[in-house]
Amino acid sequence: LKLVKIMGMETALEQARVIVFVGTSFAVTLTQVALQHAKDHGLVVYNFNTNDLLEPSVRLNAENIVGPAHETLPQLVVQCAALQQQQHEKEHNQS
Repeated sequence: LKLVKIMGMETALEQARVIVFVGTSFAVTLTQVALQHAKDHGLVVYNFNTNDLLEPSVRLNAENIVGPAHETLPQLVVQCAALQQQQHEKEHNQS
């Protein structure tokens, strides 16, 4: 079962444009794999954890989002929708 979860996560990571962490620990394998993927592929990481903050670096484009979940998570939805719209417009302009 663990292998199936990891394989599913790898598939999701390959399709990801950003990675979002909400309420997770960075001490587990799956989050470490996701962070390495973000570094390797230049993905933006949004971290909504209040205890485990990420240190942005040259290789890791990370933003720590701190605040009440009822305020920050709706903003995440708005930003994801905007990114999706930008991608759609980019694809439309290329065709």
